[in-house]
Amino acid sequence: LRTTVSAQESIRRDASRCREAAARADETLEKAGAIRAHAEATEGAAADAADAGRRRRHEAAHLTVGYQLGLAVAEYDAGDRPRVEFYAPAAGPLNRDDAEVLAAVALAGAVGECDAFGDAKGAQQDFADLQAIFDRVNPKLSPAEQQSATRRAVMNSHKLLYGSRARRNDDAVTAVDAAFERGASLPEVICALENA
Repeated sequence: LRTTVSAQESIRRDASRCREAAARADETLEKAGAIRAHAEATEGAAADAADAGRRRRHEAAHLTVGYQLGLAVAEYDAGDRPRVEFYAPAAGPLNRDDAEVLAAVALAGAVGECDAFGDAKGAQQDFADLQAIFDRVNPKLSPAEQQSATRRAVMNSHKLLYGSRARRNDDAVTAVDAAFERGASLPEVICALENA
């Protein structure tokens, strides 16, 4: 009886933690929802210091999560408009596990930007990429499954970027961001990430 009560208490705690994590994911998605309105305003605008910092953090988050999930970097530019691109999986359908990995990478930029600046202005392409990933999944994802996968991608990106709430650590993404700011080469960026 004591074991059953203990197991029930453990299940209640786990359920409570899951509800809290889902609420945090919903909050991040709501913040990211404002991206579309801001993206038009920032396209083609002259880069000021704040926007440059946003773009760096955004791309640093993509690189950090993609690298941690084992994706190879195809292109990297630390210039005025930083960008990172990964080698894409072969054309054709994706299984759900591969889609989960790619979704986490796709939304990492928005997550990193939201965490650093309170909102994300540069994730319009991230959401287009996410939809393209979902469109390749076989068997097809229902709208509810896409929404759940999006929440999981936000939570997975956040955990890879910052660790747990109890042991928050943004050293990796901060090191990549700093390497971008210095204009470091890709091997130097990877070295900074691995040494963080």
